[in-house]
Amino acid sequence: MLGANTEIYAMAAATPGGLGASSSVTINGQAVATAYGYAKDVTNLEYVMDLSPANDFTSSATTIEMANATTPSTCVVTYGAATATTTPTYTPNYNGC
Repeated sequence: MLGANTEIYAMAAATPGGLGASSSVTINGQAVATAYGYAKDVTNLEYVMDLSPANDFTSSATTIEMANATTPSTCVVTYGAATATTTPTYTPNYNGC
C-alpha cells in the first residue's frame, strides 16, 4: 500500500494542482482520485496495487481483508486517507490471519 501510494504521490507532485484537497492523476491509463497527493481511498489505491490473485482479497473504501483468513474482518489493513496536515495511515490487524 505504501509503495503504491508513493507512486501516486510522485505523479501528483508532478501534476499542476495535484497536491490539493481533491485532484486526480493517470497511472497505467487509469484515473486515480487523490486527496493531498495520495490515493483518496482504497478503491483508488487498488488501481495501482497488484493484489493477486484478486479473489484472495476483499476491500471497501477503507480496508483490504484477506478473504481466506480464519477471520477476514480481523486479518485486515485499514487505510486512513491523507488530510491537509497528515499523511495516510496504514493500520494492520493480524489477529484473525
